[in-house]
Amino acid sequence: MTLNKKDEQTLRKYLLGSMSAEEQQDVEMWLMSEDQALDELEAAEDELIDDSLKGRLRGRDLDQFNRHFLIAPERKRKLQFTRSLHRFIDSQSVPEPTSFWALLRAALKFRGPLVYVTAALLAALMIGGIWTTRKQMELLQQLDSTLNQLAEAGRQRDALRKQLNETQTATEDLRKQVRALEETVVQSKSGPAPTLIAVNLIPNLTRAASNVPAVTITSGSQFVRFSLLLLDDNYPSYRVVLRDADGKELWSKDSLSSVVTPDGKAIVVLVPVSLFLPADYTFSLSGISTPQAPENIGTFLFRIVRGRS
Repeated sequence: MTLNKKDEQTLRKYLLGSMSAEEQQDVEMWLMSEDQALDELEAAEDELIDDSLKGRLRGRDLDQFNRHFLIAPERKRKLQFTRSLHRFIDSQSVPEPTSFWALLRAALKFRGPLVYVTAALLAALMIGGIWTTRKQMELLQQLDSTLNQLAEAGRQRDALRKQLNETQTATEDLRKQVRALEETVVQSKSGPAPTLIAVNLIPNLTRAASNVPAVTITSGSQFVRFSLLLLDDNYPSYRVVLRDADGKELWSKDSLSSVVTPDGKAIVVLVPVSLFLPADYTFSLSGISTPQAPENIGTFLFRIVRGRS
């Protein structure tokens, strides 16, 4: 159907529900696509209401007006308002004046109530605008709160992901150490059973201290398992360097992660016994925060002594 937007009869049929489904769909598409369509539809509503109040509707039109058009609550309110306005105007009507001055007095008398009605309508519009603005502000605040909650959830997710990666790295490092120990055991099956010595070290002792840990090794020992206890676990990875009493580097290990031991968090390393002679040694422990340079966080002093096999 080709719709003429100036066809008042078509809009009247639409408002009374006297159209086929296809025609009604065409009208609704036109209402959504044309800027002035709603204004013309509202004008047609006003004219239909005036016709009903003036008794111009008959038969099927009157029946459709009551059964279809007035289903919408806003149209009922508009009908009541228009009826009240007509009654008010009729009550204020005056006989046609016979002189200029009488006409002027009648115009001034009739103008007063219209001013009050207009003022009431403007006040209602202002109240509605204020209420709409407040609702919009509340919705914006709710939107900001929701966005902040989503951002916080994202940060928590990233922190949990980082912790998971660190735990996986530590687990993988322990697996590597266990595999290295198993390979050593397999390679030494033909000889005497290997001996693993476990030692816990605390940081920042001096050679003058009376409690320098002494590690006794025998000819059957192959590895020493050192647990370097941490005061604080603030780095994603660590580096350990073994030095003799003269400060010469003998052995090192990078990309180590902290593990949980019965005495607390520690860095665990396996060092071959073949590196040691009876003397004093130190481990230098550094924390690594990419891309910053390693930071020295402690030294671990111990003493190697020979025991009988």
